[in-house]
Amino acid sequence: MSYSMVSVVIGTYINQAVNDELESMGIEAEDAGFEVLYSGGANIQPGYCGVEIYSFDECTDALKVSDIKLHPNSNQMAEATKLFNALDPKVKAVAPPLDVYFVFHTS
Repeated sequence: MSYSMVSVVIGTYINQAVNDELESMGIEAEDAGFEVLYSGGANIQPGYCGVEIYSFDECTDALKVSDIKLHPNSNQMAEATKLFNALDPKVKAVAPPLDVYFVFHTS
């Protein structure tokens, strides 16, 4: 049985433009510096380049919003910046800016 999951990440994520650029370069997302996640129904394989700072899934009974960690610490920010800056310039040019994102995926 699969279920919905959310990774809260500091970094960038795979959107259509990133996916298209990687395909045009003939590079797999994993080889380009992205953590690739699973999703059975997505047109674009979800993933991110950065640091996961929190995660939760639909099996959680309830989640107090103020308990969700949305702000990275200085070490997480430094690591995410390092990973983002290591991306190929062509990929970085079309990637969403370094920020905190919810990345949706399935188990």
